[in-house]
This record gives sequence, structure tokens and C-alpha cells, in this order.
Amino acid sequence: MILSFLAQMVILFALIAGVILLVHRFVVLPFLKNRQDLVHIQQTGTEEQKILIPLRLQACERFILYLERIHPNNLLLRVSQPGLSVRELQALLIRTIREEFDYNLSQQLYISQGTWELVRNAKEETISLVNRAADKLPGDAAPADLTRAILDLAMERDKLPSAIAIDAVKREL
Repeated sequence: MILSFLAQMVILFALIAGVILLVHRFVVLPFLKNRQDLVHIQQTGTEEQKILIPLRLQACERFILYLERIHPNNLLLRVSQPGLSVRELQALLIRTIREEFDYNLSQQLYISQGTWELVRNAKEETISLVNRAADKLPGDAAPADLTRAILDLAMERDKLPSAIAIDAVKREL
């Protein structure tokens, strides 16, 4: 009777151990593997964020700098040169706006589509402003007349597209 009781206890412990091994194999190990995968994904995400956040910040800085540089006041102060005709100044202003835009083109990867559209719109509207001002002038106008006409058109607007785009870029942060 004692032997059979010991045999029964050994069999019971063996069954319990077997059940524990099966639960460990089919429940605990998959759970741990999923958890390890999750931890890996989180660590990888953190690494990606360590890379992406500075790139996004740099893109926002570059777009704000671009938008400030194409603001009519700043653009005219920086680009105007003595001895240019109205048409030469117009071409120089437009070329400067486009070249600086092209220089920052790849940065669109790091901002939202809506903000990118506002940046592109600011470029197009600024070029349009320069062209409208030049079209209003007679052929013999002085470059100072173009500068004045551009500033007058800019002042007619409540808020320039470049300022609207700057606000959107700041919201990206």
C-alpha cells in the first residue's frame, strides 16, 4: 500500500510536471517571444525616432529659413543690385525663389502633405506677386519702382502665404 501510494504520487507529480511543461511550451514561450518582438520593435522605434526627430527638426528649420528668405521685404533687401533693369530684377527675384526652393526640395519627406502644399503655395504666390508687380509697370520704370510695387502688393494682403506656411511648419514641431 505504501508503494502504491508512492507510485501514485510519482505519477501525479509526473502528470503535473507534464502539464506544466505543455503550458510552458504552448503558452508561456509564445507569449515571451511576442513580448521580445514587441520590446525589439519598441527599441527599434526609439532608434528610428532618434534619427527621424533631428531630421524633421532640420527640415522645419530649413523651410522656415526658406520662407523667411522669400518674404518680399527680405528678398528685395538681399537680391536687389544697382544697375539692373526692371526685367532683370524680376528675373533675378524669380530665379532666387526657385533656386532656394529646389535646394530644399528633398526636405518635403519630413513634413506633412498639407504643410508641403503651403510651402509650395508660398513659393508660387511670391513669384506671382513679383510678376504682377512687374506687369503693372511701364517699360521704362526703374528697379526701385518694382521694389515699391512688390511691397505695395504685399501690404494689400492680410497675411502673406509665406507667413501662413511658417505657421504651419511651426505646428509640425
